[in-house]
Amino acid sequence: MKKIMQWVLAATLICGAILFAGCDKDNVSNLDEKIIGRWMSLDVDGQSVLTDEKSVYDFVSSTKAYVSLPAKLSQGEDPDWYLPVGIDVVIKGKKMTLTYNLNENTKVVEVFKVTAIDDSMFTANHKITVTENGEEVLSNEGDIRFVKVTDYHMQDILGTWECKGITGSQTHNDDNARLEFHSDGSYKYYRKDNAGEWNLVTNREIDEFFIAGTLLVTRWKEVGGPLEYESWEIENIDGDQMNWSALCQLPDGLRYRQGVKWQKVE
Repeated sequence: MKKIMQWVLAATLICGAILFAGCDKDNVSNLDEKIIGRWMSLDVDGQSVLTDEKSVYDFVSSTKAYVSLPAKLSQGEDPDWYLPVGIDVVIKGKKMTLTYNLNENTKVVEVFKVTAIDDSMFTANHKITVTENGEEVLSNEGDIRFVKVTDYHMQDILGTWECKGITGSQTHNDDNARLEFHSDGSYKYYRKDNAGEWNLVTNREIDEFFIAGTLLVTRWKEVGGPLEYESWEIENIDGDQMNWSALCQLPDGLRYRQGVKWQKVE
């Protein structure tokens, strides 16, 4: 139950009013055609969604979609790892109903009443209902905005990248970090020692990542340690150069933009 409550907040499905001028508000016809593609949550309640709270919906047809949910669902315990979850979609006019299961006990129904949509964004009044073992545990309604994502960097990111600089606060990555991404969703983490030699970090039980559109989520676990996560948005990959960014928030509510620059070495 704790995880469900935190997931819903993290997934930005809360009440709010969003001003949106990026779509033609009088044109929500042919929703079954316009919705096809990959959409990432952008604004809630007039405020940008934090990077580690973003969710991505991939509509592959008018009846089927997949959702990649925020990885960090709770504090003080190992969160679930939500790889893309299959969704059944029903579209009637301007209304979309999405139904899926997070696990064998938890069912989610989302209803979107789309208010505007074009080739780059859509807004909707949104209602979510979560049931656990057939009993309703949560129901929320509000407005939300999504941006369409056309880039997908899974193939581009494969290989070894060396950190060349950061902006914002310190992250797990620094000038002594290398990441080696593999096509099976695993990666390796290297550190440079005082002699300038790169050494594989071998005290990890888990090193995994997934990409949903431009959203990159990594998770790792050192032996005897907690499960750790980082979420990033891949701004661009141009040859051997790659840039990440993340909108973060401090405990006091102050928001800041984090950035990491990478160079491909292998």
